[in-house]
Amino acid sequence: MIHTEWMPVPVVKSYKILFCFWGVIGLSGAFNSTQVWSVVLDPSAALDVRVVVDISGSMRKSDPANLRRPAIRVLSDMLPDGTHAGVWTFGKYVNMLVPLAKVDQSWRLNAQSQIPKINSIALYTNLVDAIDKASYGWHKAAGETERSMVLLTDGHVDVSKDAKKNEAARADILQRVLPKLKAAQVKIHSIAMSEGVDEPLLQTLSFSTDGTYRKVNNADDLLRVFVEVFDSTVRPQQVPLTDNAFLIDDNVQEFTVLAYRADESAATILLAPNGDRFSAASYPKQVRWFVHENLDLLTVQKPEPGRWSLQADLDPSSRVTVVSNLNLKVDSFPNNIFHGEKLKISIFLEEKGEVITDPKFLGLLDISFVQEYLKTDQQWSGKLTSYTDGKVRTPKNGLYGAKLSRTLLPGEHRFSVLVEGKTFSRKFQHKLSVLENVVEVTISPSESMQSQQEYVVEVKPVKSLIDTRVELVVEVVGPKQSTQIMDVELQQQQKKWQALFTPFEGPGLYTFTIAVSGQSLSGKTIDFQQGPIELQVDALEPELEQGAFANEEEITEKASLAESLDEYQDESTEQEMEEEGYDDEESSEDEAEEVAQEEDESVEFDETAESTQTGEGYQSLAVIGGFILLNTTLLALGFFFYKKMNRKINAENKTEDKKIDKLLSDIDEEGGIGTDGLGDAEVQDAEPADIADAISEDLAQLDLSKE
Repeated sequence: MIHTEWMPVPVVKSYKILFCFWGVIGLSGAFNSTQVWSVVLDPSAALDVRVVVDISGSMRKSDPANLRRPAIRVLSDMLPDGTHAGVWTFGKYVNMLVPLAKVDQSWRLNAQSQIPKINSIALYTNLVDAIDKASYGWHKAAGETERSMVLLTDGHVDVSKDAKKNEAARADILQRVLPKLKAAQVKIHSIAMSEGVDEPLLQTLSFSTDGTYRKVNNADDLLRVFVEVFDSTVRPQQVPLTDNAFLIDDNVQEFTVLAYRADESAATILLAPNGDRFSAASYPKQVRWFVHENLDLLTVQKPEPGRWSLQADLDPSSRVTVVSNLNLKVDSFPNNIFHGEKLKISIFLEEKGEVITDPKFLGLLDISFVQEYLKTDQQWSGKLTSYTDGKVRTPKNGLYGAKLSRTLLPGEHRFSVLVEGKTFSRKFQHKLSVLENVVEVTISPSESMQSQQEYVVEVKPVKSLIDTRVELVVEVVGPKQSTQIMDVELQQQQKKWQALFTPFEGPGLYTFTIAVSGQSLSGKTIDFQQGPIELQVDALEPELEQGAFANEEEITEKASLAESLDEYQDESTEQEMEEEGYDDEESSEDEAEEVAQEEDESVEFDETAESTQTGEGYQSLAVIGGFILLNTTLLALGFFFYKKMNRKINAENKTEDKKIDKLLSDIDEEGGIGTDGLGDAEVQDAEPADIADAISEDLAQLDLSKE
C-alpha cells in the first residue's frame, strides 16, 4: 500500500561516487520496463567516482570479450562535469590508469585513451592494496557528499601462493579497510563475474555500507549491470521515452542517449525537432557518439527544446542521461532494507538547487508513484497529487511524501516516480533490495536423543548483514498454540547461538520465530523478525519398559516352543510306546506302517504254520492267533489314540501361532508394546511345563468309543 503525506525533507546532499570494478558476475535483464526513459543529472552534484578494475589472468575466462573496456567508456561519457573520478587496475600491483580529477572533456579524452590498457595478464588479485589506494583521501566523514565505490572482480583475495597470507589479507579488508570506509561514509557497490568469486566478502562489503551487490552470470550482461550500478550511485532522473520519442524542455543543457539495439537492427538514427538527422557516421561538433556492437552511446550538448526521436529497434532498457536545471529529487531512498522495515521517502522538484514551493507551478503537476516487484512482476501504484473539492492540494514546503510497508516483500523492487507537467516531464527510478534473512537457522535431532525427543537449534548470523553483537530472542509456538521463549546461548568462538529444544506439547507442528535487535553491519538500527520456521514433531516410538521386554522374551520363547512342539510330542509318545513294549524308534507314521507290516507277516507266518501242523496243534494255533489278534487290536487302538492326540495338539499350535503372529504384527505396527499399541490387553504365554500338562489332560479326556 502506498500512503502519501506531507513531510519535511533534509537539505539535498551532493554526491561523491567511487566506482571500483573488481570483477563482474551478473544481473541480466535488469532493465525490462515497457518504456524507455531519459535521465537528468544535477550538474551541481559533486560525484566522486573511482573505478577499480580486476586485470588478473582469470578475467580472460570471465570476460573473454573484455567488456570492461566499453563499460569504462560508458561511464566516462555518462558522468557529469565536475565529478571527481579515477580509474585503477590491479593484479599483483595497483596502477592508477586514469588519475583522480574533476570530470571534463579533457578527463574523458584521457580516460578513453587509457581504456585499451585494460587486459587480463596479472598473476594475482591484490584487492586489499587496490581498495587502499583507490580510497586515497577518504579518512573522515564525507559531510554532505555521498561517496561510492564499485568493485569488479572474478576471484578471491590472492596476494601470494601462501594460503595463510591470503587469509590474512582477506581479514585485513574486513577488520581494517571496511571499518575505515564505513567511517568515511563510502557505499561499496560490488559486481562479481564468476561462480568462483568470494561472494561472502563482496556481499559483506556492499551490504555493510548500503551499497549494491550484483552477480553477472553472462559477461555479455556486464554493460547493463554496470549502468544499473551507475544508477545506484548517481541516482539519475528520467523522462519517458515512448515509441522511441522523448521530450526535451528548455531547462535541459545536455542529454546522453544509451540505446540498446535489438539483434540485426539497423544503425540508430537520431532525429532533432527541426528535422535534422544524426548518425554514428555523421554528426555535428556538439554531439559525441560511441558505438559498440548493438549499443549506441551519444551525447548532445545544448539540445534544441522539443520532441526528439530515435529510429532503431530499441530494447526497453535503453535510456538517456540529461543535465538540467530542473530536477526531480527523491530523498531517503536506501539500496537495501530488511524485510519488515517501513520506508518513508520525500519527493520534491528542485530548480537551480532550490526546492520549488510555488503553488501555481506545483498545481500544474501530476505526480505518480509505481512500485514493481521484480520477482513476480506485480505492481502497485499511487498518486502523490491529491485533490480537495476538485482543487489540487499542494504542500506549502513543496515536499511530497510516501510511506511503504506491506508491499516491501523479500526480493528486488524497482520504484519509479513520474512528474508530468505542461511542458516537461521527469522520472526518478531506483532499485531496492529487501533482505529476507539476517540469520541462518538449522534444527536437527540431538545426538543424545533416546528416551525423549530433543533437538539442537543453531542460529548463525548472515555475515554480510549482522554479527553476534545483536540481541537474539527465539520464540516457539506449539501445536496447541502455547508459546515458550528459548534459552539461547551465545557461543562467541563459533560465532553462533545454540539452544536445546524439547517438544512441550507432544507431537505436532512447532513454529520458531527469531527476533533480532541491535545494529546491522551498515550501522542501521534493526528490529527484525525472521520466520516462522517450522518443525514437525512425530510421535516418539514408545520405549519398552522392563515388563514389556519380559513379555517380548516370553513371546519369542513361545514362538520357539511352538516350532519345537512336534518334536517334544514325538519324544513323549515314543517314551509311552517304549513303556508298552515297542522298540521301534522311527517317526509315528513309519512306525504305524511297520506295525501293520508286522501284523500281516505274523498272520501269514501263522497260517503257514497252521497248514503244516496236525490237528492237535490247532488249539495251540488258536491260542497264538487270539494272542496276536489281541495285540494287533491294542496296537491299532494305540496308533489311533496317538493320531488323535497329535491332530488336537497341532490345531492348538496353529491357534497359538496365529495369536503370536498377530501380536508380533501389532508390535511392528505400533513400534513396541504399550498402551498406544495394545491398550489394556495383556499377552500371557504358557511355560513349557504348562503345555506338557495340557497334553496330559487332552490324553485323559479322549473318548475312543466315539471314534
